[in-house]
Amino acid sequence: MRNIALIVLDTVRKDIFDEEAKKLKEMADVDVDCYAASSWTVPSHASMLTGKVPSEHGVHSYSPDFAQIYRDTFLNSIPHTTYGLSTNGWASPDFSFDILFDEFLHFHGSHELIPGGIDITREYNGEGSSFRYLSFFKKSRGQMLRSIANGAWVKFNDFTQGTSIPKMGDYGVRRLRKEAKEMVNEEPYFLFINFIDAHGPHENLLRYRENDVPNSWTSTIKSTIDLNETPDKDYFKKYRELYRSSISYLDQEVANLIEWLINDGTTVIVTSDHGEGLGHPDPVFGHKRLSQSVVNVPLLIINSPEVSDIDLYSHLDLPNLILGVIDGKTELREFEEVVFERIGDPDVDDQYYDKTLRGKYDGDDYTVWDEVTDIDKVFDTPICEIEKENDYTVHNQAQLEDLGYL
Repeated sequence: MRNIALIVLDTVRKDIFDEEAKKLKEMADVDVDCYAASSWTVPSHASMLTGKVPSEHGVHSYSPDFAQIYRDTFLNSIPHTTYGLSTNGWASPDFSFDILFDEFLHFHGSHELIPGGIDITREYNGEGSSFRYLSFFKKSRGQMLRSIANGAWVKFNDFTQGTSIPKMGDYGVRRLRKEAKEMVNEEPYFLFINFIDAHGPHENLLRYRENDVPNSWTSTIKSTIDLNETPDKDYFKKYRELYRSSISYLDQEVANLIEWLINDGTTVIVTSDHGEGLGHPDPVFGHKRLSQSVVNVPLLIINSPEVSDIDLYSHLDLPNLILGVIDGKTELREFEEVVFERIGDPDVDDQYYDKTLRGKYDGDDYTVWDEVTDIDKVFDTPICEIEKENDYTVHNQAQLEDLGYL
């Protein structure tokens, strides 16, 4: 019985991945054109784990708690020990993502250096003057060294942002790689990892390859909504360069982890939960809209039991693929047409985005609807029947604002 790892490179679109992730593509036995079931973290992850679209599994903007799919994921049908690691605030205990796994580790890659300290994002809102020092030190008891290291890390990167000094470290990929190697200790195992490093905000890192973006530049100077209303070509150019650098960096670091994993015969699936609109040549920026660049994602299988070649694939088949790989088979379903949907927006105060979008792609035509049409026949729940009541509380407001969701 095979060990298997599902590695999600958050916010990585396929075309840029194909150009920048040379090591991973060289390692792949299977490399297919894949489509996510949604355009942002929460519903897309739930679809990968259940094989259902968001309106079927129910995990989306109006109800982003993963607890509701606890009994509905493929994880319950495998005899493996399940390990999960994430640096994404949405794929975290705040939204019950941890209960899906036997063991789970989450830390905020953009705000923490070391896992295990107090949650920095609860004491920090991204502005130097608003860091609550007294509260921070009181809560650090028993976790003092790790918490102080994380606090110093946050303050140092705050101090250097906007200067000629590039950001030290990264957004968690190296640390998560180390933690994964230490966590996995029982076979057979299923390992899930979400690497947040390609998700905005972006600025130059010391570890990035040389590029033309000044170290003083940061993508936080403008919001996604502003950029869609008033495009900025210079901003888009800088953002694209750093986005490419982040994927190139992920390629090196994740390849290192995969080399370790396949040494014991583990099969590794590499994909993304969604892509990113980059302003040009895309008509949109960010991933608030259901554009093709946002739902077209890579899917590689490394150390595959068999080689499979298909033209069009969907995350909705991932549970079946993973169950097959565990039994030593690589069976990818050939899709004649893929479908995807976005139900509302985490920023529920923005009426422009707070609606349901549905789309399909058949290899030639890419179409998106925001009203009841024939596409509704593909889904169990019509747009007009989707509940829009939001009863959840965002705990880590600072990090979700930092990621551009709030």
